[in-house]
Amino acid sequence: MRPASTLSSDEFFELVEALLGPPMADLGYHRIHGSVNDQPASRSSLTSAGHETSGPPFLRFEYGFEAGSDEVMRLVGPDDPLSQEEWWVGYEPSTGRLELDHWEPVAGGRLDWDIRRDDGPCPVAEVRRRLLALGLAVRAFVEQREGTPEH
Repeated sequence: MRPASTLSSDEFFELVEALLGPPMADLGYHRIHGSVNDQPASRSSLTSAGHETSGPPFLRFEYGFEAGSDEVMRLVGPDDPLSQEEWWVGYEPSTGRLELDHWEPVAGGRLDWDIRRDDGPCPVAEVRRRLLALGLAVRAFVEQREGTPEH
């Protein structure tokens, strides 16, 4: 049984789809998918003896969006458009870490936290609040540019 202070994968994916899906579509990004990563080797701390450190089992939810065109990638990343092809949300329920740093090009200055450095820990209410704020920041970016290139 999971603690009430975390989201299940389905709950997290539903939040991302509801709060980020529409503004990301307006920006010109398409939903890729949500996935559950339970492979500790993908992100674990090893001791000098090569053993994993103790702690909760590794579990990470990831949800991605892909740019619909080269024009969209140039819009959000004029200096390095290829780095803007995919954006991912990462959430680790055991730690409350919520990684949103891919959105820095469009939302970094529009949020009340440092999107690059502050990834939590976030209780469920804070995950919801940050996803909502991020969606609103994406909408503001789109409105400021009066729409986006053809996606």
